[in-house]
Amino acid sequence: MRARLVLVKPPKSPNFGGLVLMQSLMGETTPVAHGGNPQDRTGSPRPRCIA
Repeated sequence: MRARLVLVKPPKSPNFGGLVLMQSLMGETTPVAHGGNPQDRTGSPRPRCIA
């Protein structure tokens, strides 16, 4: 759920919009690409785009 909280935080940089869009796309594709269940995003491995 940590990744979800990052998207809810207020924008702190001009690129925030782009990061949100990227995270949204990555969140939809990475679980499937890693062989995980698309419905189970909390347990699937996701790249840490925002650190």
